[in-house]
Amino acid sequence: MDQSTNIQIESAKGASQGSITIRAVPHAEARRKGTMIWAGCWGAALVMLPIPLVHFIAVPLLLLLGPLVGIVVYKITSGAQDIVSGGGKCPDCGSPVDLAGRDAHWPLDAMCASCQARLLIRNEFAAAHL
Repeated sequence: MDQSTNIQIESAKGASQGSITIRAVPHAEARRKGTMIWAGCWGAALVMLPIPLVHFIAVPLLLLLGPLVGIVVYKITSGAQDIVSGGGKCPDCGSPVDLAGRDAHWPLDAMCASCQARLLIRNEFAAAHL
């Protein structure tokens, strides 16, 4: 489910407003990502079986790391939020700042593509509920 929210973009010289659309990663998608990593590790272990000497280290390592990495990926991605679209204007030069495709971990650090100013982006909803 997508949710729109306002953001504040701050720099050393000032601040500006913007808006973004955030999408929460569903648990089913997080579970799928974790399972794919797990299966990929075990698939790589099967591929390594006929290779002499390599299979002594790679196969046990991949068999052990598959579930561990899969569970870690699931835990990290479940409940995570992604920025689907939106942004604002750089307070220094006024050029657009696009935030689409980034993880929504507040506050965000960004850099203006035009003037290279360091930007701090705050979610106004999250800041109001701290």
